[in-house]
Amino acid sequence: MLVLLVASLLVFLLVWFNQIVLAFIFSVAFAFLSPTIKYGNFEVALLFFLGFFLPLFPDQGLLIYGRILNWYDVILLLFFVSLMARPLSRETLSRMDSISQASLLFLAVLLVLAFMSQDRLISIRDWVSYAVNFLLVWFVMLRLSEAHYQRFLYCITASTLIVTLVGLIQRLSGFQFASTADGEVSIRLGVPATLGDSLVLSMYGAMMTVYHGLALIRARNDLERFWFGLGLLASLFCIRLSLSRNGILMVAVVVGVLFLLRFGTWILSRRNAVKIPIVLIFVPMLAYGSLFIMPQDVYNRITSIFYLFSGSPDPVIAYNIRSTLGRLENYREALRLFVNNPVSGIGLGLYPHLTKFEDADGFYPGLAAETGLVGIFGYFIFWIAVWIQLLRARQQAHEFWDKLQVELVIALFLAMSLVSFFEPIFKLQVMSFYFFFLLRQNICKASA
Repeated sequence: MLVLLVASLLVFLLVWFNQIVLAFIFSVAFAFLSPTIKYGNFEVALLFFLGFFLPLFPDQGLLIYGRILNWYDVILLLFFVSLMARPLSRETLSRMDSISQASLLFLAVLLVLAFMSQDRLISIRDWVSYAVNFLLVWFVMLRLSEAHYQRFLYCITASTLIVTLVGLIQRLSGFQFASTADGEVSIRLGVPATLGDSLVLSMYGAMMTVYHGLALIRARNDLERFWFGLGLLASLFCIRLSLSRNGILMVAVVVGVLFLLRFGTWILSRRNAVKIPIVLIFVPMLAYGSLFIMPQDVYNRITSIFYLFSGSPDPVIAYNIRSTLGRLENYREALRLFVNNPVSGIGLGLYPHLTKFEDADGFYPGLAAETGLVGIFGYFIFWIAVWIQLLRARQQAHEFWDKLQVELVIALFLAMSLVSFFEPIFKLQVMSFYFFFLLRQNICKASA
């Protein structure tokens, strides 16, 4: 009865503040999850909520100082508080591995910088998003069992299929995001109310490609293989629909790293070394085939680089030149702010408020401008901790399929690290949530 009362009050408040979409999300979610909540299995309810509703409505939330505080930020914070309110058990403390400790260090550094900021409210709001991205997922997964994990995979696949279906319907109906800059020269499909930008949709497709690849490896029967295989195909189709380059780059990096890791392993084994020339036959075929798979937008951007400083009368090339020069201007602005404030930066979350740009067009430039050398050092400690854990997990994996799972996550982390030069990928919470989930599943012991 208490849960029903709280849920009803929450929906009423959301309607009162004109948050109709959020009210709808919580109403439908509560209708589905009330039986689970009734019996006290909050972890299962939370995983279903995040697995199904997170990718469908990632950008819904409250607008605070010019940015959205996502609805699931609040949910995870409340869940985190409920966990920490209980006495920390020895089992919980044993799960505080080096990544958790490095995340705490990074967040502690950012919190200090937030309190030193010239606008603390904006900085603390951004710190909440960082806290969800870099730490709280680990605590959410503390009590995740293998049975919970399989249910979660089904939810993820269902939401991926819905996202892809909506995108396909929009493409067939001629939908596009019209804008003054590119309305006539490129289609920017984005699936409104879900992943409202082609870039995010593309990177989401890349993340889900790796996710469903791991799910296929862990599939236990033909039904699961069919379901997760369908999700894998939908994820690849998502990238193709979006006409964005970064998702393609992520998948290309993942495939390339897997090839290198496999070659390195086979070279050490005389029996498996014979596979190398056989596989090499397929490399040029794969490269040639990608010419027909990649969107034309990729070639337009590559071609425009050769005309960057000479210009071109072609409207498509001219648009891509403007886009590239705009990105370079953004980078120069981030570098200027960093040089002027090299130690602690301009303040967490203040980049859009002190410049004409919404973001720094890259996670690293934005972090450098906002937090300086102190923030970069904190992130570098976290980055090193992730690599150490991943390489250790690969060394400890003796079975081929276990090793392949870890290698997929290694390739994904490298891909995300590279794309972070161009996009603020670790600030896209739908991306960081699934990355940390995959990380925990592959380097931490599962619950009984």
